[in-house]
Amino acid sequence: MSNITILKKKIKNSNDNKDIKISFIIPCKNEQDNIKMFEQKIIENTDSNEYLFGDDKSTDETSNEIEKLIKKLTEKKIIKYKGPGICKSENVYKGIDLSDGDIIVIYDADLTVSFNDVKFSIDILKNT
Repeated sequence: MSNITILKKKIKNSNDNKDIKISFIIPCKNEQDNIKMFEQKIIENTDSNEYLFGDDKSTDETSNEIEKLIKKLTEKKIIKYKGPGICKSENVYKGIDLSDGDIIVIYDADLTVSFNDVKFSIDILKNT
């Protein structure tokens, strides 16, 4: 069984679920190798999602790998922010504050949850 957290903000006066924005909050600390794996997953996702990578004071090349991803996938909305370095939850809270999405997906940088599972959950939320 996998763990994933998906939150839905209250949407006012929305009649068209196609316009619902999805924000992926991805807290990162020393995840340089895992960031590289996101490229294909982001490319495969044809929805106009935003991806917020919160680098939580990594001591490896995580920050540089996020920058490479941003430069390579310019057609996608990818944001890097500095996590507070206190704990994962504070990193996530900062990402939520910076996000524009109607639905927020808190996604671990190690890609342990399938993007298909995430899409399934989002589709359910879009129709509630």
